[in-house]
Amino acid sequence: MFTKVISNLSVFLINIVYFICPYIENYNYKKIMTKKINDIENKTSPLSYMTDYKKLTWSEMEVFHSETLENKKSLEDKAKTSLFSISIIVTLIVSFIDLLFKIQNFRVLSLFLVLIALVNLLLAGKMAFDVLGNLNRYYKLFPSDLYKKKKIKKEIFAYETEKNVNYNIMRNNHIYLSYKSIMISLIAISFIGIHYMFDKALAPSKPDTQTEILEQLKKDNSQLHSDFNNLIETQYLLNENLIKNKNTLKEIEFILENINVILDENNLENKK
Repeated sequence: MFTKVISNLSVFLINIVYFICPYIENYNYKKIMTKKINDIENKTSPLSYMTDYKKLTWSEMEVFHSETLENKKSLEDKAKTSLFSISIIVTLIVSFIDLLFKIQNFRVLSLFLVLIALVNLLLAGKMAFDVLGNLNRYYKLFPSDLYKKKKIKKEIFAYETEKNVNYNIMRNNHIYLSYKSIMISLIAISFIGIHYMFDKALAPSKPDTQTEILEQLKKDNSQLHSDFNNLIETQYLLNENLIKNKNTLKEIEFILENINVILDENNLENKK
């Protein structure tokens, strides 16, 4: 029972790893298929696709062989489409990087998602390039094989076709898992967008620019009103001081007039 649980857990973890990074799954498939092709090359493994080649006519065998070339070209076209998709998504990720600096909560999560997206895109590109480069092999008869006995020639042709079929399986795995890597990148980018929206919802609301301008105008108006009141109060005090000064001046004038009158009277008495 315990062994079964451990086995199921191992399978589950492997599937999780394969889901997050399809390149690892492709790497394992590639090792299996490479070994199978080497075994076919050494004739230590039985044929699976061309098992009954002896019952086929030469024309029928040529049809099967031509189909492997057509499938190869079709898979290479899909690889080119995959590379084009990757270039578009890289541009999308670059535009999303700006959002990272605006996220306040759990920014590490978004950085991890960006890392997953970029790594999967790079590996998706590698798998697509492998189809166009490392796996660009095609087996056919050499001119020297054409003059061999029919039985031997059919056997060679059957094995060459079988190797082409297995290489096409490898190419197909690369293309499928390249698209899967692109899908994982898109999912990661989508989660970054969702994370940004949730972070924005959780952040305290900030007044918009128009509200800030109105608030500033209110403050300026209040300050202006206060300054105007202070000016009126100052003017009122100045008027009061001016009135007081005028009254003082009148009092001084009155005193001077009395002094003049007294002086005049004294002068008259002296003359007598």
